[in-house]
Amino acid sequence: MPKKSTVGLRVSYNATDSSITIAVKDGDQELGSSAFVFDTLPESIRSEIQVYGLSKVLQDRTSDVTDKLDKLDAMDDVYALFEQGTWKKERKAGAPVVSVEVEALANLKGVSIPAIQKARKGYTKEQWATIVDNEAVQAEIIKVKAERDGQEADLDDLL
Repeated sequence: MPKKSTVGLRVSYNATDSSITIAVKDGDQELGSSAFVFDTLPESIRSEIQVYGLSKVLQDRTSDVTDKLDKLDAMDDVYALFEQGTWKKERKAGAPVVSVEVEALANLKGVSIPAIQKARKGYTKEQWATIVDNEAVQAEIIKVKAERDGQEADLDDLL
C-alpha cells in the first residue's frame, strides 16, 4: 500500500495588511511559500477579485448543503452575518450556518429553523428586513446572541 503524502498547503490570512501567505509543507518542514498582498494589485481589478472572493466564501461556508434552495437560504444567512460585521461563524459539524435572525424567529414563532428558512423564501429582501426590524424580533435576537455568547461545552466526560 502506498504511503500517504504528508505534503500540504498552509494558508495564513492577515487582514491588517490585506495579505495571504501560502506555504507548502511536508510535515513540519516548509518547502516553499509565497505572499500575496491585495493592495499591490491594480485598482482596476480589485472589485472583481473582491466579488469573486465573496462568491467563493459564500460557496465554501454552505458547501455541506446539497439542496439548491436550502443552499441559497444558507448563503442568505451567511451574508446576513457579514452584514452584521460577523466574519467568523458558529456552526455545528455538518450543519449549515444559521443566522441569529432565523433562530430568533423560530423561537418567537415556536417553529423549527427549517420552517422559518422555508417561509423566508416567500418574502422580498425589503419585506424580510421589515420582519427582522420588528421590535419583538430584535428583542429575541438579543436573547439568542446572549445565549450563544454564554454557551460553553465541556466534553471531557465523553473521553
